[in-house]
Amino acid sequence: MLPSIVSIKLTAILGAAALVAGAGLGGWAAHAFYAPRLELERTRVDALAGALDTQNLAVERLEAEAKERARRAAAAIAAAKKEAEQAMLDAMDILTRQPPPGVDRCTAASALVRQELAK
Repeated sequence: MLPSIVSIKLTAILGAAALVAGAGLGGWAAHAFYAPRLELERTRVDALAGALDTQNLAVERLEAEAKERARRAAAAIAAAKKEAEQAMLDAMDILTRQPPPGVDRCTAASALVRQELAK
C-alpha cells in the first residue's frame, strides 16, 4: 500500500525537525568543544600582545639612549678636535720660537718647558 500524503508530510516534518535538532546539537557540541580552546588562545594572544608592547617600549628606550650616547660622543669628538687643533697651534708656536739673544738654546728650551708645564 502506498503511504498517505499525511504520513509523507509527517515524515518530512519529523525529518526536518530531526535535521534542525541535529544541527543545533552539533552546533552546541562544537561550541562546547571549541569555546574553551578559543578563550585560551585569546588569553595567549593578549599575553603575547602585552609582551610585544613591552618589547617595543624597551626598543624605543634603547634607541633613545643610543641616540643620546651618539650625541654626547659627537660633542666629545668635536671638543677633542678643537683641543687638538689648539695643541697643534701651540706646538707650531713653540717650534717657531727663537731663543732670546744672548741665551743659549738649552737654557731657552728649559725655560720654555717650565713655562709650558706651568700652564
